Amino acid sequence: MTPDPQARFVAHALMGLVGAGVRDLVVSPGSRSTPLLLQAIRAEERGDLRIHDVLDERAAAFFALGLARAGAFPALLCTSGSAAAHYLPALVEANASGLALVVVSANRPPELQETGANQTIDQTKLFGDHVAAFVDLGLVAAEAAAQPTSFASAERRVRRVSELAKERRAPVHVDLPARKPFEGDAGELPRPTLEVRRARRRVDEALVDALAARLARAERTLITAGPTLVQDAAAPEDLRRIVASSGALLLADTTSQLAACGDPCELALRTEAGRALIAPDFVLQLGDAPIGRGHAGLRVRPGGERWVVSERGWPDAARDATTILRAPLPELARALADALERSSARRASGWGDVRERLAAARDAARDACSEMGEAAALRGMLEALTPAVDLVVGNSLAVRLLDLVGAAPARVHHQRGASGIDGNLAGACGVAALGRPTLLALGDVSVLHDVSSLALAARSATPVVVVALDDAGGRIFEQLPVHGAIDAERFERHFAHRHEQDLGAIARAFGLHVETPRGRVAVRDAVRDALARDTSTFLWVRLDPAAGREDLVALDRAASAALVERA
Repeated sequence: MTPDPQARFVAHALMGLVGAGVRDLVVSPGSRSTPLLLQAIRAEERGDLRIHDVLDERAAAFFALGLARAGAFPALLCTSGSAAAHYLPALVEANASGLALVVVSANRPPELQETGANQTIDQTKLFGDHVAAFVDLGLVAAEAAAQPTSFASAERRVRRVSELAKERRAPVHVDLPARKPFEGDAGELPRPTLEVRRARRRVDEALVDALAARLARAERTLITAGPTLVQDAAAPEDLRRIVASSGALLLADTTSQLAACGDPCELALRTEAGRALIAPDFVLQLGDAPIGRGHAGLRVRPGGERWVVSERGWPDAARDATTILRAPLPELARALADALERSSARRASGWGDVRERLAAARDAARDACSEMGEAAALRGMLEALTPAVDLVVGNSLAVRLLDLVGAAPARVHHQRGASGIDGNLAGACGVAALGRPTLLALGDVSVLHDVSSLALAARSATPVVVVALDDAGGRIFEQLPVHGAIDAERFERHFAHRHEQDLGAIARAFGLHVETPRGRVAVRDAVRDALARDTSTFLWVRLDPAAGREDLVALDRAASAALVERA
C-alpha cells in the first residue's frame, strides 16, 4: 500500500521532535490532532517517546512545565480551536523562567479559515512574544509522495524550531494543519536523519579574574542566590569553596538549590538590628535576586557595589547593579572557586562573629513560633525530607516562611518566573513523572485554583505527597497595607477570599488517600509515612487563620532580641 502523504509528513514532523531530544509528549484529547497522536503511539511502542494524557490543556501545560523543571524537554499536543489558548498561562511562566518546551497545535486547513467552520480560529502567532518562535508547517499536497524533500522539510523545520527552544530556553509553537481523513497509513515509521552538535560553553578567564580581584578588594562580601532551576544551579561544594576563600556571607533562599550551605541572613534582615549588622561593601548576586522581604531591605555601605551574574535575562529590579556578568552559573562558580583557591590574595572573613549571632537569632525565632502554625508545619515537613525526594513549593506565604525556618535537603522546584499560583499541582505531577518521589507544599487557595489536577496526582505512577496548608484563604495579603485599610469583613471577602471548603473531602473524591495532621511532629510523621507509600497522599493541614501573621511577628521580635542581646 502506498503511504498516505499526510500521515507520512506528520511522521517526519514527529521525528523532528524526537531528534531534538523530546522524550515526553503531553497530550490532551481532540480529533484534529489524531494524525500526530497516531504516529506518537507508534513512537512510544518503539521506545522513542512517553505519552502523558492530561484531560485539560491548562493542566497539561503546567504538567509539561514540571517535566521541564525536572530536566526534561517536553512537547505538548492539542486539537484545534480554543484548546491551545489554555496553554497561555503556562507559556508565560515558561518564558519567564527560561524553560524550553514545544507546543504543537493541530489546526484546520486553509479552506476552512474565516468561514464560520466549527472549532476554527486564527492560531497564527497565538502566543505572541511569549514564545521564541512560531512555525506554520502547512499542508502536504498529494503530489508530495513524488517529492521526498517535502517530508525532509517537515522534520527539519520542527527540528530547527525545537533546537531554538533549547538555545533560547523558551517555549516555541508549531502549528500543524490537517485534512480528513486523519487515519492514513504512514508506512514504516522513520527515524531522525539529522545530527546536531554544539560546542561546549566555556567561561571567559578574564571575567573570572576580574571577579576574583573584586572579591579580594572587598572587606565585607555578601553573596546572594535567588530562585534557580535545578539544572542551572551552581554546585553547593563550589559555593562552599568560594565562601571559604572570600570570607563572604551567603544569603541563599529556599529555591536557589544552595540554602543548605547558606547563612540565615534573610531572617535577620527583616529586623533593624539585622540590617545594621549585615551591611556589605560588595554584593555578588548569582542569578535572580532572593524573593524575601529581608533581602529587599538590604543596605549596601556607601561606595559599595553589586555585581550580578546571569546567563539569561537582566535580573536587576533594584536598578542599582554596577556590573552584569553574562555567564552560566555552574561553570562560573567552579572557575571562580578554583581561581580564589589559587590566589595569594585570599581574604579572611570581615564578618567577625556575625555568623554566630545569625545562628542564635535563627534558633530563637524557631522557638517563638506557634506549634500549630504554618511555620511549625513547614519545619516538620523539612525534617521528613531526604535528598531522594524532590520538593515543589507553591508561591505566596509558604515559600517565604521556608526561608525563615530551615533549609531543604533536596532539589527544590518553584514556579517563580511569573510568580503565579496557577498549575502548582499539575506542575508537581510533571516533576514526579520523571520518576522521583515528589513533595508539594502549597496553600489552600493554590489547591482550589488547580483542583482538577488532583486527578493527576491520584494516578501518578510515582507518589506525589501534597501538603495543603489551609489557613482559610490568601494570608499573604495580610502582609500588605490594605489589611489595615479596610474593615475585616471586606478584607476577608475581597482579598483573603476566605472559604469553608473541605479540602479533604475534595481530595478523597479524586481518589487520594487523605490525612489531617496538625503540629510539627504530626506533620513530620505524616510526611514520612506518605513518602513510604506506593500511592499519592493528600495531607490537609488545617491552620489558625491568624497563625501566619502572628508567627511572622514573633519571628521578627525573637530574631531582633537575640541580635541585640549578642551585640
